[in-house]
Amino acid sequence: MNHPFITPLFPKLIEMSTVKLCKIKLSHVTGADRAIAFGHPAMHIRSGIILLPEHSSESILRIDTETDRLLEPVEDYGRVSLIAICQERDLAFAAMGGKKEVRAFRITDEKNYLSMKFDFEPESITFDGDRDLLLVSGHREDSTPVVEFYQFPDGRMLREMKAEGEPLSVTYDDLDDLFMVLYGHPSSLVTLDPKKGLDYFYSRTLGGEEGLTFELCPSGKKVVVGTVSGKIVSIKAEDTGTSVVASFREQVSRVIFNPLVGHLYVSFSGSRHLAVIDMETDKVREVIKCSSEISDMVFDELHNKIYVLLPEASAIEVYLDQGR
Repeated sequence: MNHPFITPLFPKLIEMSTVKLCKIKLSHVTGADRAIAFGHPAMHIRSGIILLPEHSSESILRIDTETDRLLEPVEDYGRVSLIAICQERDLAFAAMGGKKEVRAFRITDEKNYLSMKFDFEPESITFDGDRDLLLVSGHREDSTPVVEFYQFPDGRMLREMKAEGEPLSVTYDDLDDLFMVLYGHPSSLVTLDPKKGLDYFYSRTLGGEEGLTFELCPSGKKVVVGTVSGKIVSIKAEDTGTSVVASFREQVSRVIFNPLVGHLYVSFSGSRHLAVIDMETDKVREVIKCSSEISDMVFDELHNKIYVLLPEASAIEVYLDQGR
């Protein structure tokens, strides 16, 4: 019998290798066993700490990935919608929800921050630490989409990227030294090479698919995009076309790549299911059913673990990927 979340294209799963280690309960944050609201988290690899924004207490939770225990939170910080980290510089960037502001701080000193102001609310941010370039996307108050480069730390706007569509997510590929932007309506993946200047970029369509989230897979020199229709679309660096890696029956909400074992983790909108795809064979390895609906994920490459955020359960489930 086929799994209900996989199309007949993948009728047989490989032997499971991902095991549940523990469940971190967060009911003390809200004071009751009720839903909790998270911002998008990030992990600082050098310290092994996950920074997780929590909205109701307006704090940043800190998780030690060595012990899977909560450390002292950064309290009274404000409502953070997302955190992005520059690993090489030990810098974190926090987009403030409901505000036209990004706060930059050292990982060791969250309270001492530099504030950068914008004329729109940042929805996605990424940073090139070698050039001090911050790429920020969002929408102005009249719903006009905007993607702009800023000089850090003075906050001077350098260039606006002109491309059709709604910006969904931005990232900086430090291995290939490229900026990438995923657009929707119409959907495309736009790549900018800063070595050639901030005016030079090229766009690739997704073969008629509407993308929602994307991730870099450096080992295979490709980008994978999760789509509205439930497909995982692969785009190789040297190719102009696309290929479908896997097809599910639910809308994809998040994809994360594990470079240690070459696995891709896929979560779905309004779903408890977490799919694991082997990106070397393009096969769905397993589908895990978590205890509650998944809102987001973080991968810990120090310990080969996946942290799955479960807001309805006010908890985080931790899984170990044992590899092939």
